[in-house]
Amino acid sequence: MTPPLPAPPKAAWSLLLLVSLVILGLLLRFYGYEQTWRAWGIPVAMPPFLDLRLITGSAESMEHNFDPALENPNDPTQRFFNYPKLWYPFLRLGIGQRATIPMAIASLALYFTILAIFPRPKDWLTIALLWLVTFSSAAMLEYERCNVDIWFFVSVTTALLLLERNALGSFFILLVSILFKIFPVFAAGMFLDKQKNRTWLYLPASLGATAIYFLVTWKDMLTIFNITQKGKNISYGFSVAPLHLRLENGINFPHMDQFFLGLVLLVSLAALITGWKTRLETAATDLHHLRAFWAGAAIYVGTFLLGNSWDYRLIFLLLTIPALAGWLQNPNSGFPQLIRVILISLLLSCWHTFLRHWFPTASIYYQLAFWIDETANWTLYFGLLTLLTASLPAWLIHDTLRILRLPPPHAESNPV
Repeated sequence: MTPPLPAPPKAAWSLLLLVSLVILGLLLRFYGYEQTWRAWGIPVAMPPFLDLRLITGSAESMEHNFDPALENPNDPTQRFFNYPKLWYPFLRLGIGQRATIPMAIASLALYFTILAIFPRPKDWLTIALLWLVTFSSAAMLEYERCNVDIWFFVSVTTALLLLERNALGSFFILLVSILFKIFPVFAAGMFLDKQKNRTWLYLPASLGATAIYFLVTWKDMLTIFNITQKGKNISYGFSVAPLHLRLENGINFPHMDQFFLGLVLLVSLAALITGWKTRLETAATDLHHLRAFWAGAAIYVGTFLLGNSWDYRLIFLLLTIPALAGWLQNPNSGFPQLIRVILISLLLSCWHTFLRHWFPTASIYYQLAFWIDETANWTLYFGLLTLLTASLPAWLIHDTLRILRLPPPHAESNPV
């Protein structure tokens, strides 16, 4: 029997991250900016940091008295500004495209700093998985475009770290994040705890505040959804496959959208039942890692249900890795086979652009790679929703059943 590896030094992850960033910087400098991104299969967009230019370009359009949600001539590709109107005071600060590169560098520096602090890996498997996702093609797409989702990764992770000391401050950070981008509400599960305490009340408070905000800005939200670009290849979500079939294969069978909507409902029901029947043992899981899992897994599940999310949002899967790696190495935690499948699917989802770019676009292998990615995305959705359900605190389940006057579930023994 192979003896277990010694625990890594505390600074191992931070040092590996720093060395990897230095190597990436050398590649960008000497191998070439566009060549480096293309080595990962990233469809390079110029000028650099194109998604961040939606912010700075929209600010310039507002300086010229345009509403960028309706007409945005100063954006490099004239995209509509598809964020809530709460952004407008920020756009009026006078930032323009000249600020794009300094803002991008500062954003990336903040992101990698928080990434060095947050995970607290306890073993080499966790470090290896973190590294594979941090430098996957999905994450590299985020770094190349510098989409504002990187800001919300920082804010959600900061809220997660602050929660250990100041729950109210953590709630405030998450609430501000929700007001500017909505989807961070899915991370509100971070306020749960293994033991019942007052912190959990921030979960319904977050959901309630989001519901009120959504109702008040309903028309704007509909406009944002309609003008947001949808991906047919480097995206995940239940509506990606029908969009791909229409645009890439010319296939449009009757009620196709309804079919995939029904499919995701069936998969969701199967995941909820599976997670409900078998409890996940979390006693040995660090609360910090468990809360991070609840936040990251729920963001993936929630954004999958939105229908179509760009792959750069997969960076939030980094939040799930410490808990998943811990459960994988603990045969008594439950679901060992499912966790292996989840991790394989997670890596395939994050790396599929890199794997796919080796094949000509007209090749059958290129199409096959897309469907492998779709299978991985749906499997990941089922697996993470199952583990979310199975890992919910026992007190929450018991209180919910008592309120609904339902009998407690008869949990099956954990599969080993």
